[in-house]
Amino acid sequence: MTCRKNTGLPKGEHLTLRRAFKGEEVRRSYSICSAVDDNDLRIAVKAIPQGVFSGFLHQQLVAGDRIEVGPPIGHFNVPLEPGPRKRYAAFAAGSGITPVISIIKTTLSAEPHSAFSLVYGNRETRSIIFREDLERLKNTYLGRFSITHALSREDRDNPLLDGRIDCGRTRRLLETLVPPERFDEFFLCGPKEMIDTVHEALIEKGVDRSRIHFELFTAPDQTFDRSDSRYSTREAQTVGHSTVIVSLEGKSTTLSMGPDDGSVLEAVRRARLKCLMPAKGGCAQRVGQRSSKDASICA
Repeated sequence: MTCRKNTGLPKGEHLTLRRAFKGEEVRRSYSICSAVDDNDLRIAVKAIPQGVFSGFLHQQLVAGDRIEVGPPIGHFNVPLEPGPRKRYAAFAAGSGITPVISIIKTTLSAEPHSAFSLVYGNRETRSIIFREDLERLKNTYLGRFSITHALSREDRDNPLLDGRIDCGRTRRLLETLVPPERFDEFFLCGPKEMIDTVHEALIEKGVDRSRIHFELFTAPDQTFDRSDSRYSTREAQTVGHSTVIVSLEGKSTTLSMGPDDGSVLEAVRRARLKCLMPAKGGCAQRVGQRSSKDASICA
């Protein structure tokens, strides 16, 4: 998908798209895969089975259709300077390559003395996203960009690279192809299991947490399993109507909510308050214990 011309967009960010489907507003966030100095702003959209938004974009979107797009946001990046000679490493899996390829292209262009190494996990060769783009990058930046493919469903007689990026394989990669002491920053993007595995292995190798940057890629339509022991199953007590004060851009609005009024966000939308887009990287929260019955949430 190609959007309007890029105007100095930072790398590693994403856009939130908004559209109504059968009268219900749906929002999805998609990572930007173009570099800062590209002429176009591009996003990559993975087709999700029965996905509302991705299905529309893949099968129904035609020239002339209008989709609301929020501003680029995200923190999956580090400041770049043309002078330093630095080495970066990235671990990506599947569609997790989307923001990473933007980071790689921008970094190699903005820092002419730096180098980038990528470990990229997929099922098989034909499922590699941006395969041709990655090969072009390797040829363009000879000696500065290297890529290692780990394929879980394709046997290449290489025990190190035949399989998923699991705990054992990650440790062997860090001992051979990607020794942490040779790199300044690490980027991780993909499924939670892979991110947790690589993150833990890097910590074990003595890498400071501030040098590890990650973005979690999870399908948006996952369901909540109440039987999962990690989550509390205690039901909230019904206390009648509650008063909710919503502060947006310096203006406060008081809402009255009852037990059957749904979530706070739904109440805000019913009141036609245009709150900021809920999107990955755009919200912040703090976990703690409530000291009184009054609560304030700031994002």
